[in-house]
Amino acid sequence: MNYQNTFFIYRNAMCLVIETEGVVKGFPCYYKYILGSEMRIIAYDLLKVIGEINLNKLRLLFHLQLRI
Repeated sequence: MNYQNTFFIYRNAMCLVIETEGVVKGFPCYYKYILGSEMRIIAYDLLKVIGEINLNKLRLLFHLQLRI
């Protein structure tokens, strides 16, 4: 399933990850490894949580359709 077309919050989180990578590239070396790594971790964790929530929602909808 294509998350980007179905779940707009996932698409926006993916845009955040891409923007974060672009911004971190412009940081000086020290900040790239200290601040940049923290920003990347937070952005990827957000994307992971949104993906898991959407997957659980899809599983629930699938199970509900099987019961009907």
